[in-house]
Amino acid sequence: MVVGLEQNSMNICFISKEYPPETGWGGIGTYIYNIAHALVNLGHRVDIISQTIQFEKDYEDNGVYVHRIKLFNGLLIKRIAYYYQILKKIKSIDCKFDIIEIPEWGAEGFPLIFLKKSYRLVTRLHTPLFLARKISHQRIGLIDKGIDFLEKEQTKHSHGITSPTKALANIVATKWNIPLPRIKIIPNGIDLKNIKSISSNVKKPEIDEYITYIGRLQPLKGLHILARSLLAVFKQYPNLKIVFIGQDTKYGNSTMKEYILDINKQYKKNLIFTGFLTGKEKYSWIKYSKFVVLPSLWESFGYTCLESMAIGKAVIATKNSGFEEIIEDNKSGFLVEPGNSESLKEKIIYCLNNNDVAELVGKKAMKRAEEFNIENIARTTINYYKELLRS
Repeated sequence: MVVGLEQNSMNICFISKEYPPETGWGGIGTYIYNIAHALVNLGHRVDIISQTIQFEKDYEDNGVYVHRIKLFNGLLIKRIAYYYQILKKIKSIDCKFDIIEIPEWGAEGFPLIFLKKSYRLVTRLHTPLFLARKISHQRIGLIDKGIDFLEKEQTKHSHGITSPTKALANIVATKWNIPLPRIKIIPNGIDLKNIKSISSNVKKPEIDEYITYIGRLQPLKGLHILARSLLAVFKQYPNLKIVFIGQDTKYGNSTMKEYILDINKQYKKNLIFTGFLTGKEKYSWIKYSKFVVLPSLWESFGYTCLESMAIGKAVIATKNSGFEEIIEDNKSGFLVEPGNSESLKEKIIYCLNNNDVAELVGKKAMKRAEEFNIENIARTTINYYKELLRS
């Protein structure tokens, strides 16, 4: 349904390997899906150029025009071929774009900075490679340095730069020597109406006392910290379960799931791993959970945090990242020091000991989530695009 059609509708193109459902791997895909449909609902044309893992195709997704292009094998060949495919697809689409937006991650729009263009190029910050490597304590190799250079140059030479949080904008501006006022803060948005509609009609899982984690099972998400915290929690609450919703990833010589099971070997029956879930299945676990735990070492924003808040759940998250711009500590959620298993354990036990407090915070969290309604975020985004076109 189209709501409040805007005058002077725009033609907007998003370029990203991630776009649900075929390549809906994480936050970038979620962002583009949400904002694209919200912009269409406001009366704008939106095209998505995204990767396919099957075969190339063009189709319509509830008013959004999706163009799937193939990747090729080989690191350098793959990147050059992908750039070529993007440029070829832009040229083939029968539309004169006003705005082309690309994520900084992977520098998918790098060649566009060299072209003479009538449109405005916008780079959206998510989490650049240098920051992901730093947080994960991974060495930046030669290839990484090359990708970092491409990400930086694409961002610096774009007409516009947006970031979901001040925290991310500050880090990128400092590292890449970009004047901070050049970066426009536009939070990510969620489809509140859709979340509430789906979550109001879900069945209760067949277990009672449990808490929930949502996200990839990886060090960046603080899963190794949570694993160590759980020992003391289970000792005090031996009947409590924790549900891990998300895809397992490699950790050391094994996987993060195996690490969590090994650390908590005497409490294996308390650990439930669902794998990656969406929609009703995911919201069902969240809705009937006591509260949600998101112990990330860093988050540029945090969609799962907002989704959980919209469903009325208190969230325990971490300080010094985008979570601080969503959660008001001890009011609409709880914040602990990242990487600190002791403070995480204490906050989990506090919420278990004070059910009434966690429920009250959950109600306030639901109210807070309304400020991130995707329709409002879409209007802010369009206003920014219009500023760029006037400049």
